Amino acid sequence: MGQELKLRVTIIFAHVPRSGLGPRFTAGSCFDDDFASQAYALHDELVERFADQIECVLHNIFFDNPADVGDLADRIVWDGLKLPVVFIGDEPELVGYIDEPTVIELLHERGLESNRRETEEP
Repeated sequence: MGQELKLRVTIIFAHVPRSGLGPRFTAGSCFDDDFASQAYALHDELVERFADQIECVLHNIFFDNPADVGDLADRIVWDGLKLPVVFIGDEPELVGYIDEPTVIELLHERGLESNRRETEEP
């Protein structure tokens, strides 16, 4: 039943200054206090559904300036991208905005089975 290698799912959310982070970065309305609760809710849902199949990592990143972002600045198109975002795999594939059904569907496409289903099947 248990798999030796678990699929890594990384959820990244952040709080940034409302003033923004320069021309490459935007803050504004796409960064708000709901992101933390969205990220934690998705984390909890994924752990409940796929506990023995995934390693779910939650990163809460606080930015003071773009240098703090490191190589993530090159991995994510920040301009207009809403956080939190989700990556799947050890060589992360960007899933995109937090969207629980989409993330769960992608995990199903990779052969993972939910511990519970949305609808009962006979």
